[in-house]
Amino acid sequence: MTFSLEKTGTIMMKDFDGKDVFIFDTKTEVFVFIGKETSVNESKFAMTYAHNYLMKTDHPLIPISCILEQAVDAAFNFTAALAA
Repeated sequence: MTFSLEKTGTIMMKDFDGKDVFIFDTKTEVFVFIGKETSVNESKFAMTYAHNYLMKTDHPLIPISCILEQAVDAAFNFTAALAA
């Protein structure tokens, strides 16, 4: 597993791949997007990666929300953050 910056600037739903895990940082909340086809091992450690990522930022104590791709329509905060 690798952890790398994928994109900065405007982020849209089409930027998320269903075969991967993404950490989306809005500076006030972090979203962990887990795609439908993500491996069990990658899904299992997604929140750990998000926590470790935040500990290296200047905003380590913001909330982390886990978003499953199949439930993204129900996750209003996630879609609202994309629009921001």
